Amino acid sequence: MRVTRRWMAHAGTATAFAILAVLLERPLFLGVTILLAAYLLTVQYAFSSDLTTITETTVTHAFTPETAIEHAPIEHTATLSLPTPVESTITVTLSPPTIWQTSPPTGRLQDSLTLTTHDTISVAGQYTAPAPEATVTDPHGLYTETLELGSPATVTVDPSTPRDIAVYSGGDRVAAGYGEHGAQRGSAGLDPGELRKYLPGDPTNRIDWNATARLGEPHVREFDAETDRDTILILDHRSALTDGPPGRTQLDYLREIALWFVGRANDLADPLALYTVGDDGLTTRTQLQTGRNHYRRLEHHLYDLTPTTGTTHQGHRRTSTDLTTAASRLTGDGAFERTLQPYVEHAESSIERVETDPLFHAVTTAFDQTTGTPWIVLLTDDTNQAELYETIRATTRRDTTITTFITPNALFAPSTLTTADTAYADYLDFLDFRDRLTDRTSRAYEVGPGDRLETILSKT
Repeated sequence: MRVTRRWMAHAGTATAFAILAVLLERPLFLGVTILLAAYLLTVQYAFSSDLTTITETTVTHAFTPETAIEHAPIEHTATLSLPTPVESTITVTLSPPTIWQTSPPTGRLQDSLTLTTHDTISVAGQYTAPAPEATVTDPHGLYTETLELGSPATVTVDPSTPRDIAVYSGGDRVAAGYGEHGAQRGSAGLDPGELRKYLPGDPTNRIDWNATARLGEPHVREFDAETDRDTILILDHRSALTDGPPGRTQLDYLREIALWFVGRANDLADPLALYTVGDDGLTTRTQLQTGRNHYRRLEHHLYDLTPTTGTTHQGHRRTSTDLTTAASRLTGDGAFERTLQPYVEHAESSIERVETDPLFHAVTTAFDQTTGTPWIVLLTDDTNQAELYETIRATTRRDTTITTFITPNALFAPSTLTTADTAYADYLDFLDFRDRLTDRTSRAYEVGPGDRLETILSKT
C-alpha cells in the first residue's frame, strides 16, 4: 500500500496542528490532529478491506489459440469478475508479450471487465504475457496499490509449415519412399534391405506400416542405394495454390514434399534440378547438379517461394500438324466427314489449350533441356484436371517415370464454403481422377492435412 500526495497533505496538516497545539498551548488544535489521524486510519482500513476483496477476483487469462503459427492472428484476452462490489477505483491493464507492437489495453473494473487485443508473432517460439495488472485507488485518493490478478498466459508459436502432412495412394497411407528411385520400373534406385525393429531416433518415414501391422510392433525397412538417378522437381506455385490457412496452404504442403526430395537427393548425392511454375510460366529453371551448395540453394529457394498472380500464360504454343491436316481434308459433304470433322476440330482446340498451359510447358521444357530419361517429380493441385492429365500422359509417352503429388482442392476448401458431405463427394471424384493417372510409369499421390484426410476416409 502506498500513500498519495493528498495523504501527505493531510498528514502535514495534522502535524502542523499538533505543533501549534504545543507551541500555543491550545488543546483544540490537538483535536484537529486527532480527527485527521482518525480519518486517515479509517480510510486505510476500508482500503485494506477492498484490497482483500480484489485479490479474490476471478480471472480468465488466455491466448486464442494457445498454439498458433507464425504470422497468424492471435487473440489475447483477460476476463475479470469481482466477488462483491468495492468502493475503490480499479484500473486494469492487459500487457501483451513484449514482441507485440500493440498498446496495452486498459479498463475500469466495477463488476466485470473483459480486455482483448490482437496481433501476430512472426518468430516461432514460446511467449508469455504477464498477469493483468490492477491499479487500485481509494475513493478519497489517499492510498493506492498495484496488484497482479490471475496468472500469466503463454502462447506457443510454431513455424509456418505444415506439421500434419499425410501422403496417400488410393486410400493407403504412404509412410516412406514416395516412389523413391524407380520403384515403378526396377531401374536404378533403392533395393529393399533388412527389416528390423524401430529404434528411438529412427526417421518415422522409414517405418514399414505393413510389417508393423503384421508383427504388432513398429519395424523399419532399410534401403540400399544402387546408382545415382537424375531427378527433376517441378513445383507449381500458381495463385490457385493459396487455399488453406496461413502456413497450411496447398503450396505449403507441396513445398514440404519438395524439400523432402531435396534432402533425399543430398543424402544419396543424386543429380537434382528444380523447375517452378507460376501463372505466367516458368519462374525457376535449374540444371541437374549435385553438391551441398546446390542442394542448399534449392532449399533456400523453396522456402522463399510464394504464390504468383498473373494472367493466363500466352507464351510457348504448339499446334498439332496431323490434326490440322486431317481437318483441312474433311471438306466433303458425306455423312462420315460431317460426323468426324467436329471431333477433329475439338481435339485440335483441346491439345492447343493444354500445350499452352504453364505446367505442360514446364514439363516439356525440362525434357528438352535434359538428356536420357530423368525421373520427373511433379507437385501440383487438381484445379485443371484436363491439363494435368495431358501433361502426365505426354510424359509417359516419352517412356520415363513420373511421380505426381497432388493437393486435392476438396481437402483445402474453406469449411464455410463446403459441407462434410460435399467434401467427401469431391474427394471421391478426385480419387477417380487420380486412378486414371496411374499406369506402368506413372504414380500419383494425394497430399494434405492428415486430420482432414482421416475424417474423409473414415466415410469410405
